Amino acid sequence: MTLFALLIHLTFLVIYTLIVAALLWHYRKYSLPKDPARRVIGPFLLISLILMITSTILLFFVPWEALLTLAPTLVPTLVPQP
Repeated sequence: MTLFALLIHLTFLVIYTLIVAALLWHYRKYSLPKDPARRVIGPFLLISLILMITSTILLFFVPWEALLTLAPTLVPTLVPQP
């Protein structure tokens, strides 16, 4: 696996976690105490955590070396071939 893909993936997960934490903090601070929508927070966090772990595990199963060797044939060249 390329280190670049892992770095991009982990950066995305950190940014996602920060945004979700900020949203949840604002929701808990400014929502009414008896708001029935508060019970959505637990399942949302559980599903989000499961998807984050699953995506990280699946990232290790991508055949990066094979994709890198196919990349030149998949990207059209700017100079036309004679």
